[in-house]
Amino acid sequence: SDVKQQLENDLALETAALVVLRDGIKTCVEVADDASRELLEHILVDEEEHVDWIETQLHQIKEIGAENYLTQQIHKKS
Repeated sequence: SDVKQQLENDLALETAALVVLRDGIKTCVEVADDASRELLEHILVDEEEHVDWIETQLHQIKEIGAENYLTQQIHKKS
């Protein structure tokens, strides 16, 4: 597989995790479990940020091509 496919796979997993987290938060609200709700909300924010990052990377690949994207990543690490 290539980097684009890896990012797409990661996006699918993260998107599925968002659904589970939102359902968990809803359940916590229903049973008045504020501590667990706060924890899940914190995790949700982190996951949403990760989804945004992945979507940005995929957009860059679409706009400039995979080869140019990878070249940029090498320069960022140097």
